Amino acid sequence: MMNIFLFIIVGLIASFVLAFLIIKVLGMGKKEGREPDNSAMILLQNQIDYLTSDIEAYEGQIRMWDSLVNQSTISVTIYQAEGPEEIEEEEIEWDTLTLSKVGKLMKNGFTKTCNVIFSIIQWMLVIIVSILPIIVLISVAVVIIILIKKSQKKKLLLSQKTLGSSDESSDESSDETKI
Repeated sequence: MMNIFLFIIVGLIASFVLAFLIIKVLGMGKKEGREPDNSAMILLQNQIDYLTSDIEAYEGQIRMWDSLVNQSTISVTIYQAEGPEEIEEEEIEWDTLTLSKVGKLMKNGFTKTCNVIFSIIQWMLVIIVSILPIIVLISVAVVIIILIKKSQKKKLLLSQKTLGSSDESSDESSDETKI
């Protein structure tokens, strides 16, 4: 793995050297106001060929390592040193119970009861969290329905008040005409 990084670094350095040589050869010709001479171009081409062959050799070696890695296998075998400790359940006879057997029965009963209670609580939490999105959607719908009904009641009360006030004004005008 380290060699791959080394090859990558060497390739980058070679690229920088090549870029430097290109800039140097092209720069020499521009400074003097003439085209670069053929010897500089041949030197540059030789450097390019050298770097290209090195890069191809590195790529070939990387491909060889990849094929070797693809062909390799690793087998892992795990052996258990000792057998697992099994819980020994002592069979208790009900005709004669000693104090230690009663204590063991009480301990086992309490442990099993606690385990059942914890299992029930866990499943209740799972169910509540599972249906929580549905509860949220239903509660939002109920709130919207309540707000719509309240606004309809307000509109109805306002319309009744306006009708009531117009009825009162018409009653007053009819009373005034009678007098």
